[in-house]
Amino acid sequence: MEEFKGTQGKWKAGRVKHSKCEFKGGHIYINSDDHSQMVKVMFSPSSLKKCKNNANLIAAAPELLQALQESQRFLNYLGSKEAGQQYFKNMNIINKALNIK
Repeated sequence: MEEFKGTQGKWKAGRVKHSKCEFKGGHIYINSDDHSQMVKVMFSPSSLKKCKNNANLIAAAPELLQALQESQRFLNYLGSKEAGQQYFKNMNIINKALNIK
């Protein structure tokens, strides 16, 4: 199976930084193990809770991808029609995550 070529290591939703300019929202940073800032998720004043939830989902993406890839072996082993359908659905999601056409 194709390997993820993005930033390796555990990702986490980092600090929240509120803006002091006209834009009254702020940013939540997604960081990797090496403390590099990879993604800055912006939010408006009314959407901080949604933004935190989005940031947590983004931070979980590498682990979700790995779990999905590992589950493919078991789906393939089961051999049922439903397992086969889920296998191909998962492959489409994995290919999307890995930018495979």
